[in-house]
Amino acid sequence: MNTIQKKIVGSEILQALASFSVVMLARVGGNLATLAYTLIFVRLLTPAEFGAVSSLWSLAQLLVPLATLNLAPVAIRAVVRARQNGTDDLAAGFIAFSRQAIAIAAPCTMALYLAIVWIKFPEYLHTSLAGVLLVTLMIAGMARVQTGAAIGVALDKAAASQVPRELVRPLMLLAMLLVVAALGLKLTVSSALVLYAITVIANMALQHYLLRDALAFTKAQAPRIENPKAWLTTGLYLLPSRMINDNAKILMIVVASTVLSLEQVALITVALSLSGLLGFAISAVEISFSAKLSRALHARQEQRTTKLLAVGGATKLVLCAIMVLAVLFALKPLLAAFGKHYTSADGITLTLMAIPLIKALFGKADLVLLVHDMRKPIFWVQLMTLVLLPVSALLTLVLPMFDPAMVTSIGFVFAFFVGYAGLWWVSLKRTGIDTSAPGAMIKLLRARTST
Repeated sequence: MNTIQKKIVGSEILQALASFSVVMLARVGGNLATLAYTLIFVRLLTPAEFGAVSSLWSLAQLLVPLATLNLAPVAIRAVVRARQNGTDDLAAGFIAFSRQAIAIAAPCTMALYLAIVWIKFPEYLHTSLAGVLLVTLMIAGMARVQTGAAIGVALDKAAASQVPRELVRPLMLLAMLLVVAALGLKLTVSSALVLYAITVIANMALQHYLLRDALAFTKAQAPRIENPKAWLTTGLYLLPSRMINDNAKILMIVVASTVLSLEQVALITVALSLSGLLGFAISAVEISFSAKLSRALHARQEQRTTKLLAVGGATKLVLCAIMVLAVLFALKPLLAAFGKHYTSADGITLTLMAIPLIKALFGKADLVLLVHDMRKPIFWVQLMTLVLLPVSALLTLVLPMFDPAMVTSIGFVFAFFVGYAGLWWVSLKRTGIDTSAPGAMIKLLRARTST
């Protein structure tokens, strides 16, 4: 083992940064692939068709937490705690229970999806029935992928759990669209949805393979399912947080589609894809640090917690500076490449970039509150954000003199500010832990100068 490997093995911070590097590379590659396939989509589909594909696919993704009974975010608490206490059978029990929950909840969620499509997009049940039905079935597949990814993070296998979802899926979609474009094949709403579904199947298979060794302990003893009501209650409390933190993009697309035209939804989708480069970078840091931060919080190790928050926060701020400059430099040429319809999305894109910046600034306050068993504040603060998001879209009806897409975007930023700032404030007042990047870094520097 060389010197660098020894340092990484012996340092929790270096382990987290190494894991972040892998996840970050996957996310950068995945986002570049996402931009590329989005560019092909908008060239092969009309703005209305692209808006329809975005709305139908995003709606399915948005409902996935219901198909898991929102047990995915509970994994970072339940599995970490069980394994840290040496009760692997209880960790295995949670994993088994989460799979049972999908088997029960997924069919109900599929029925809900079809009902919403029938109400909101009835024409596509006639013109794109095959694609809609296949996407409906993939809700169960996405539920398995989402839960598996969360369990992988809880087992400190962030790279293995995230790479399939972040890199392989967009690369597959890009490859298939390149073939469609090269052969001059006709792309329809239905066939576009089928391509999305194919990537879910591949994602499931690859994730199963990559996490196989990490999950081997679940077969070494009989799973013990103990107090599942607490898991379900925690999942319910965290549902608004899950929608906001992990499904922000698709949540905004679905909300926008309730009021805006499909052409305007297409603008929002492209703007979110560009501003999402920054959002995914921030999430990559949080994913890589979450398990270690959770263990430090459970162990009540204040200095270790501060160090993880400070290093993670500093990393996010550096990434923010780099990504903002990159987007500003390339924004106009990128929008021009999408086509004339999308050149007006520059202001929307810059506005929506404020959301990941706010997230980076205030930090992982929800994880701190969760570890301290303060689920109710998380629920109520994030529920406020969920309520404010559709209100933002409805403002376009009372402010018709302004650009509806811009009004909606500004409202989205305000809603997320309320959520992230609210959780930070509650965490600071209730636990004394400042999760903000500046606050954690100042506290760490003060601690070092006083010793």
